[in-house]
Amino acid sequence: MDWPLASSQRACQRARSMGSRGPGGYPDGAAAALVFGELHDSILIHSRRNTRTLRTCKSNSNPVQLQRKERSSLLHLCKKGSVEVRVYKRARALLLAHEGLKDQEIAPQVGLSRITLVNLRRRFQQERLQCIYGRPRSGRKPRFDGVLRAKITALACSDPPEGYGRWSLRLLADRGVELGWVEGIHFDTVGRILKKTNFNLTRSEAGV
Repeated sequence: MDWPLASSQRACQRARSMGSRGPGGYPDGAAAALVFGELHDSILIHSRRNTRTLRTCKSNSNPVQLQRKERSSLLHLCKKGSVEVRVYKRARALLLAHEGLKDQEIAPQVGLSRITLVNLRRRFQQERLQCIYGRPRSGRKPRFDGVLRAKITALACSDPPEGYGRWSLRLLADRGVELGWVEGIHFDTVGRILKKTNFNLTRSEAGV
């Protein structure tokens, strides 16, 4: 017998055994209201328990089982200093999930929400390690492609021009134009390019 039906039948039996009765042998309004109010609370508690159980099962319904090469790749990726923060967090999350940790345990360690972790598990089943990278977005093609971003980053890693103690964002932007990489680029854009690679060059340090 279903739990709600059994509970309602027990509530009816209890109500009939209480106090005064009205026409037809049914309990009066006060007794019925008390008993069925308790029934409502009991059903609500049961529903919340089922919801929590369902969420927990759903969040861990896609177990992450990494192959040896996949685990090695993720460990190597996490040790690199030039990986995007989002990629690093997802890689760590997969490693922890592979060790058997639940989403509620992984979330505070990697700084991702449980919903994100549920989606990450699902994507892993379909895409394997490709799930740690963002999906291509539709819309206008980026003005500055990966080749230019790589050149800017490599330039920032090289020795600064003679007479300069270090590269600045303005200097990098001007040098990129001089080399013919781009017709024009703002130093703020250079800063965003370097930030995506976690390159340690800030405006305060660059003298901008």
